[in-house]
Parts: sequence; structure tokens; C-alpha cells
Amino acid sequence: MKINIDVDDSLEQDSITIHCREITEEILELQRSLVDRKSGGLKISAYQEDTEYFLDLKNIIFMESSGNYILIHTAKDIYKTRQKLYELEEILPRDYIRVSKSTIVNTTRISAIKKNITGASEISFGASNKKAFASRSYIKALIEIMDEKRLKR
Repeated sequence: MKINIDVDDSLEQDSITIHCREITEEILELQRSLVDRKSGGLKISAYQEDTEYFLDLKNIIFMESSGNYILIHTAKDIYKTRQKLYELEEILPRDYIRVSKSTIVNTTRISAIKKNITGASEISFGASNKKAFASRSYIKALIEIMDEKRLKR
């Protein structure tokens, strides 16, 4: 793969273009890496009591709906937001995936998945004792994402 960098101080905004003969897994991975890198500084607004916090996305392990709120779980705390789960799903980077009608997880924080073919599979997260559950209709997509993250031998 050949890499060129052209500096043009007349540009108003930086731009990255990938020229390729065909879209390969390597090209798609490069694209995902660039998108994930760009979204690394994103924050989400959430509340505890009457205090508003701006949470780094990388610190969120999962989000779940509860009544009129979405509970945002970090390793130690729980925050609330009034945004809808589908709204969050649309704006979150690719590392966040819906695993049930009421839950979105951060796949970069998953440490284990205990599969259950007759019910919900249990998801564990590194550096936390919190658990989330993936329903049977969503587990296949989660496993595919986790397989992509696995080191190739």
C-alpha cells in the first residue's frame, strides 16, 4: 500500500481520500480506524441529581432504558439522560451496538460473553462487575463485531 500526504494550506478543512482498486477488508479496517480515531474525543451529556456531566464515550460501558430515562453506566457510576436509545444509536460510533431492545453496549469494554441459546446471553465488562444482557435476536451481530476485533492468526 502506498501512502501520500499532500499539504495544501488553502484548504478550509482537512480531508482524507482513499484510492483503491477494490474495497478489501484491509481498506474497510483502515476506514473504521480513521472514523473511530476521529470519534475518540466525543462526549455525551448526562446527569446525576442536578449536576450535568460530560462523559467521554470511551468510559461508557453500556446504556439501558429505564422508564423515561436512559441509564448510562460507567465502571463505577450511573448517569441519566432523556435522549432516546434510538437517537443515541444513530450518533454513537461503530464500537457501540444494540444488544437488546433496551440496551446498547461499548464493544471495546467487553471482557466476556456467556452464551445462552435459550435466553439472554450475559455480557461482562473489564474493570467492572456490571453485567448487561444480549437477547437472542441481537447476539449474532454482537458476536460478528467481536470476531472482527479478535486478533487474526
